[in-house]
Amino acid sequence: MSAPTIHSGGMLGRYRLLEQIGAGGMGVVYRAHDERLDRDVAIKLLNPGSIRSAIARHRVRNEALALSRLSHPNIETIFEFDTQDDCDFLVVELIHGASLDELLSKGPLPETLAVSLTVQLLRGLAAAHEKGIIHRDLKPSNLRLTQDSFLKILDFGLAHIRDQEEPEKHNLTTETHSTVLSGTLGYMSPEQLRGARPDSRSDIYAAGLVLYQMCTGRMPFTESGAMLIDAVLNKSIPPPRKVKRDITPELEAVILKALEKDPKIRFQSPREMLADLEIIAVPGTRSRRGQILQISAVGLLVIAIGLISALEYRRIAGWIDRRLHPVPPNRYVAVMPFRTVNNDDPAFDQGLTEAVAARLMEITAAQPVQVVSPRELQAEHVTDIQDARKKLGVNLGLEGSLMRSEGNTRVTQTLVDAATRRLLRAANFDTSKTDVFALQDQLVDKAVQMLEIEIHQGLGEHRNGTTNSEAFRMYTRGIGFLQGSNPEDTQSAISQFQQALAIDPGYAEAHASLGLAYLQQYLMNKTQDLVAKSRTECEKAGALNIHLARAKVCLGKVQLTVGQYEPAVSTFQSAVSADSNDDEAYRDLALAYERLNRNYLAEETYRKAIQVRPSSAAGYVRYSLYLSHQAKYSAAAEQLRRAAQLSPDDGRVWSSLGGVYYLNGQYNEALVALQRAIELRPNYAPYTNLGHSYFALGRYEEAIRAFEQALSLGGRQIQTHGNLARAYYWFPATRPLADAEYRKALELVANELKVNSNDADAHLLAAQYNAMLSRRAEAIGNLNLALSARPNDAETLYFAAIVHNQLGNKPEALSWLKRAVQRGYSPTEIALTPELSSLKSEPEYKAIITK
Repeated sequence: MSAPTIHSGGMLGRYRLLEQIGAGGMGVVYRAHDERLDRDVAIKLLNPGSIRSAIARHRVRNEALALSRLSHPNIETIFEFDTQDDCDFLVVELIHGASLDELLSKGPLPETLAVSLTVQLLRGLAAAHEKGIIHRDLKPSNLRLTQDSFLKILDFGLAHIRDQEEPEKHNLTTETHSTVLSGTLGYMSPEQLRGARPDSRSDIYAAGLVLYQMCTGRMPFTESGAMLIDAVLNKSIPPPRKVKRDITPELEAVILKALEKDPKIRFQSPREMLADLEIIAVPGTRSRRGQILQISAVGLLVIAIGLISALEYRRIAGWIDRRLHPVPPNRYVAVMPFRTVNNDDPAFDQGLTEAVAARLMEITAAQPVQVVSPRELQAEHVTDIQDARKKLGVNLGLEGSLMRSEGNTRVTQTLVDAATRRLLRAANFDTSKTDVFALQDQLVDKAVQMLEIEIHQGLGEHRNGTTNSEAFRMYTRGIGFLQGSNPEDTQSAISQFQQALAIDPGYAEAHASLGLAYLQQYLMNKTQDLVAKSRTECEKAGALNIHLARAKVCLGKVQLTVGQYEPAVSTFQSAVSADSNDDEAYRDLALAYERLNRNYLAEETYRKAIQVRPSSAAGYVRYSLYLSHQAKYSAAAEQLRRAAQLSPDDGRVWSSLGGVYYLNGQYNEALVALQRAIELRPNYAPYTNLGHSYFALGRYEEAIRAFEQALSLGGRQIQTHGNLARAYYWFPATRPLADAEYRKALELVANELKVNSNDADAHLLAAQYNAMLSRRAEAIGNLNLALSARPNDAETLYFAAIVHNQLGNKPEALSWLKRAVQRGYSPTEIALTPELSSLKSEPEYKAIITK
């Protein structure tokens, strides 16, 4: 008999079909309206012929009746099974929300969330198994998160039901195996693939696969077809911690036990697996039994708990938990990006994380707590908490997941040990979906409680800069976009800040952030009118709130960019007075002092930045750069070695260390450090320093390849073109290519000088490049401007010698070279500089190098 015509708007019994919402091998799924009970439902229309026998149809009817009697929050409710015009259909609960496979398309889930969802899955399975129902097709697409944050198991409609009279060890017939036992190959257990009778342990295996996928972001076996069957039957499961390092050993043990090939070794029931997972899910319960045996006082309290009220139980249990799993006295915390699991607004999540981190930084001033901002984590390409520990040296990680329903946001927040991934503290709370202020405040409050921080008077006040929740939401999203590294993100940040200001024109924080976004955009594309726009917004912010540190930092950065160093000093002094814990503001103040040749003040301020955040590698790196400018290479290398101890996998640290080794003539050491930097973070900086090291060793072809790679990776394009031109020039086969690169570099220098005519670095580069093109007047003019700004800088004196020698003025070159060495410039590098090789026959040159 031909299939009936089914279409949206048509009727199927008392159900009006509204729209098709899914399809599968057994049929299609419609959203429908039950006209009799006035409710929306989902209807699964089975293809005609899918149920081919009276026995099979009877079993499906029994299954529908059994599931309809199940009242469990983690199981889809089935209302009816019926047939109309040879069309078999199931009527089930309509579940709004996201399926698990949709969430997993964005990558692995946080461990706490993966455990929580699996706990719900196992509770649902336990309820079904106790009714004799085996699912047999568990997979992420059959698991759905409701808007109330419950996991629902779907598609029980074709599950296997063990009849009461069915023998426990009955083997199914071939026909039954090909129909009822059909499932998704990747999620089938080894015994299913061998055709054995399905039991609860087959669902355990599938649940283990789902948990493996949630934690690692992938399946254990990636083969397909016959090769996949062979892998499931014969290959060992790749340990999850080899795929993703931050999975805890306890959770890995649970996953691997669920995935044992022999079902006798596997968990024997959902409740057995559930018991092990609940130990992981509850903060502070791991290995508690052994610890309590060692703490007699705590043991007595445990006995006493049984005699007191539930409220007192929770209080004392919390006390015990804090004693068994204390937060370390010196807390170095990575605030990991918060994640909304059923909403695609990563910019808001990133901005919210940045806001919470900034608030914690303010609160933790003068306490033994260091907070790493999400911006710094992003700059270091940190992927998880253990990665943050390796790269930044943190010992704690603060994580949060948000789940939004129709009018509510449910938040799970956790504090974990970065070394072991052990859960130390956890909190759950609900807020209104529209109340962004309450969401941020509760995140901060819970973090303060978990970290055991004291809040001093005045620090707990609610300060968001606006009373308009929508403006604050736009601002938060803008902050999230501002952390991005590409022009599109920066433009999106500008748009969000502009929308916030359209709602609340008096929002000072939004004006300051818009100013910073304009400046960031300028640094990307060098469009000069952006600098004026940035200044305007910074000044508006300062006028609206004279105490706002962000407004002062914004204006100070603009002043640094355009070469107004004296005003920048005053502005940054005001900024650190408003926020004495802003280490970046101290570093910018130090840079302004450095530009003014106030070296004592510069060094003192770089040290102050380190004192503010002694556990941050960034302070040591910036201080080392200053020291290398002063030709204090050993001291610079020592600062970078300290940074490397704090952040052993920070590519920037190794790149800078390689650069200092190069400047000190330690070329082999430089090559080792720079290769390490490239392994960790291949960008233009380590390739540039690698090119310099090869160049110093006379390995010009390798230097050219390194500089070409640096150019392809972007970054400071002026120097990169100039470095490539230099390598082209000194390698005979490529010398004809050098002039074009020098001219390109000079074009870029000219654009820089239009914005900041006091930029000594730009003038010094222009002097070198003009000298190489034999443009005497231009070269001397640029050099004099650089020397007037930095008359005693060793590197500037060294390049003055190069410029004069390239222009044929040997006496002047030797004079500048002598001064450079007196100021500490490396004689080893001078001896290897090809631009100075024509001086080697001069007696004065030999005296300078020997001295």
